[in-house]
Amino acid sequence: MAQLHGGIRELHHRGLSLAVTLALLLGGLVTTVSSARAQAPLDLAATARELASDDAALRRAAIETLSSLPADALPGIADRLARLRRVRPPVEDATEALTAIRRAAGSRRADDVIDIAPGVSVALESDRSNAMVRVAEPLLLLRSLERLGTTDALRLVPAVLRLDGDAWRMEGRRVTLRLGDRIAAAAIYARSDDDNAEGRAWARWTTDRLDLDNPGALAQRMSGNELADVLTAYATTHTLSAIPVVASFIDADQRRLREAAREALRGYRQNAIWVARETYETRLGEAPELSWGWERTLDELFARLDSARAAHVHTALAEATAAIAGGELDTARSALDDALVRSPELATLEAARLYATIAEREGDTSRRDALLRRAIAIAPESPDAQAWEGRLVYDRANAMLGSGVLDADSFARAARAAPSCAECIATSETLARQAAVERADRTIPYAITAALFAVLGLLLLTWSTPRPSRAQPTTVLADDTLS
Repeated sequence: MAQLHGGIRELHHRGLSLAVTLALLLGGLVTTVSSARAQAPLDLAATARELASDDAALRRAAIETLSSLPADALPGIADRLARLRRVRPPVEDATEALTAIRRAAGSRRADDVIDIAPGVSVALESDRSNAMVRVAEPLLLLRSLERLGTTDALRLVPAVLRLDGDAWRMEGRRVTLRLGDRIAAAAIYARSDDDNAEGRAWARWTTDRLDLDNPGALAQRMSGNELADVLTAYATTHTLSAIPVVASFIDADQRRLREAAREALRGYRQNAIWVARETYETRLGEAPELSWGWERTLDELFARLDSARAAHVHTALAEATAAIAGGELDTARSALDDALVRSPELATLEAARLYATIAEREGDTSRRDALLRRAIAIAPESPDAQAWEGRLVYDRANAMLGSGVLDADSFARAARAAPSCAECIATSETLARQAAVERADRTIPYAITAALFAVLGLLLLTWSTPRPSRAQPTTVLADDTLS
């Protein structure tokens, strides 16, 4: 019998182990499948087919998906547009479909400056023909490109405009009018695309509209990454009239713009030699060696400019240090700000510590916190960054306390993170002592109550216990005497 029970237990354990194993395998399989689905690229063709579905909900979902694709879908969009070009409806059918979509969006004129994409949903309610679906899909993809708005995305706009002859001409112009200068780099690239006549026609119209043949005026209207992309586009397409404009940004404060201008100027190669020499003399106050080629001239120019930029930063750091020592905090902050505006990539641990030093002496909480946040942004890997963050936590907790909300945990965390902050430590210790007193105040009544209950319990126990009767003396009678 014992062996039988042992065998049953063994089978039970084996079955349980098998069940657990199967469950783990199934769980892993489900996780793998889910992960694979999550990582699988979106099937644009399958999504586009749902535009022809009789189910309105599926159509709406497909419209939303195709018109709001993420940046990582750009390779898929480019591939899809290339495939769509091989399976186009007749041009007159595509034109008619675009007209129907435009009218469904409320437009009555071909040159109306409106977004016609909302007309897709309305048009598909009554017409889900091959021509309508083949036109609706690239229109929705075009909206994705516009929403992304990057030069990489907008360079695909001409790939849509070339699909159906002249049918997309007005839509291309509407894109330009909606985006303005943001489309400039894409149009500059499209001007030199010999394989896309429709794209070149759109680029010529856009050039006239945005005055792209006047690089100086365009540069004055633009800034940041968009300007950097335009400079790169001018150089890539060898627009010689843009060389002086490109050269004017080789010492720009913004690193991305400065690097783009330098790379663009190198892209002009020998064509840039005269501008390079003139810029060298203008910037450095001396003429370059005439024996230098374009590459040597640019190398020397950029190295000298970078050396001057670094020297400016070091001078600013020295000025800030001296100003702090003299108690001139505003002067110190201005010196640091100026240095970092000109050369943010040269921001160093020393600059971060100087900002933090100014913060320690700053009486205004909001200004102190702004300085500490800048120090953390400049040197998040600094050994002192935790202490700076601790001071920020303390200031936030202190602000909450002023509003009547006590966050003792934040005060304690600030004290741990910033052990050199006497104010943080003192506040944390005060709160800890108050908490101990409060705990003691709460404990004493409980202890007294417990003692009273204990005494009462003893009294009750005493009263409820029956008293033993007093023992009576035993009388031995004569007739009880044993003989």
